[in-house]
Amino acid sequence: MGSPSLTIHGVDFSFRYGDRNRGTLIDVTFEDDEKVEGTAHRLVATGY
Repeated sequence: MGSPSLTIHGVDFSFRYGDRNRGTLIDVTFEDDEKVEGTAHRLVATGY
């Protein structure tokens, strides 16, 4: 019997940093990208 393994093909999550009046919405994405022939990581921060 082989070792346990985990394969993730894509992840997308968001969270907030700061407070109600001033902060940042942060979106993080990991996904397969055929252009780079691998996994691409995207980080987008939007201030408010």
